[in-house]
Amino acid sequence: MEDNKQKSQQINIELDIDQLKLDDFDCLIIVENRDSFNDWFEYKSYTNLSNPLVIYRGDKYHSTACKALLKRWLNIKYNKPAIYFGDCDLAGLRIATSAGYSHLLLPEYKWLAERVIKQHYPDNQLKYLARLEQDCPTGWWPLLVRMRNCRSGLRQQKMFQ
Repeated sequence: MEDNKQKSQQINIELDIDQLKLDDFDCLIIVENRDSFNDWFEYKSYTNLSNPLVIYRGDKYHSTACKALLKRWLNIKYNKPAIYFGDCDLAGLRIATSAGYSHLLLPEYKWLAERVIKQHYPDNQLKYLARLEQDCPTGWWPLLVRMRNCRSGLRQQKMFQ
């Protein structure tokens, strides 16, 4: 049986972000979790992305470098998408909103709405809700309302299982 699924043609490398030639890329994708790093490609058929620069966000040191790269992208490539692929929870939405991303990379809303679960809406994230209700971009409101009203979310790692 032939597998018709398109294969990723990405190369994973670590390098100094200051050496990146951003003009070589048409969009920036930041991935929140390392164990979901290669899953972003599953959504390519939905987003028609070409020449993406895909970066792992990380935490601590890597997160600082990622923030610097995002800032540079937004200054130089302000008319090109800056896409966040993270958890579908209040913390993930807060990161995307506060950092200035233009798009979220998530499964289709209907699919997501059917699979969000209460365990992925921890009480320690409720502190982000009031600010999100003020700052959330209009296009992301259905997602925020769904999370808030159902008190549910979905970790990035569960989106392909």
